[in-house]
Amino acid sequence: MDELGVAHVVHVATVDVKYAVGGGGDWSIERFAHGVNGRALGVATGPDGVVHVLYYESYVLERRGLMDLHYARRDRGEWTEERLGVLRNGDGEDAALAVDVEGVAQAVWLDGDEDLVRARRGPAGWIFEAVPLRAPGSVGFAIDGAGAAHLVTRSADDPSRVSYATDVTGAWVVEDVAVPFVREVAYPQAVAIDSDGGVHVAGNGGAYRSATWHAWRTPGVEAGGCAP
Repeated sequence: MDELGVAHVVHVATVDVKYAVGGGGDWSIERFAHGVNGRALGVATGPDGVVHVLYYESYVLERRGLMDLHYARRDRGEWTEERLGVLRNGDGEDAALAVDVEGVAQAVWLDGDEDLVRARRGPAGWIFEAVPLRAPGSVGFAIDGAGAAHLVTRSADDPSRVSYATDVTGAWVVEDVAVPFVREVAYPQAVAIDSDGGVHVAGNGGAYRSATWHAWRTPGVEAGGCAP
């Protein structure tokens, strides 16, 4: 849902990727890709009204389970589509999409080598970089008002922790976030930035993955908090 309260939905229906916009019972539906055996991964809108979509196309038999990751954008009613790379698998949690305050699309995903990749769409094309965060699965992704990235995933070393990475200082900084009352963190995790710049991470966990937890960091404070 955008800042005006308009809902935006993307899904794969049989072999068509469709985009729906509207609300209040009045919906407009468009097809912008055909012949896709895959899944929609995310949709976001920029301040300029451009719609950004992330989805994958599956070639399970031919490519041993690897998925082609695609990006599409709707600008003034016209759709364009680009292939970004290879996605490790197609569970829909190993890739994420975000748009910064300037309307620049960014995506993160686990590639075929299980490396975490971040891509930003520049004027001359996509700019790719490796993120030094070991991500065993689900990735949460957000961009703050200054354009810095914030990523979160379950720790690859300790199932009771989540790993958090940011480039807010200009270089990647990675740390583990302890969730003291959770024995095993479950997928997926989510990260969001509040209006003051505070970082919030949430997920599920517990002995039976039944607890919902929330950890946060206040701007300028090294240690945040954690609450069920």
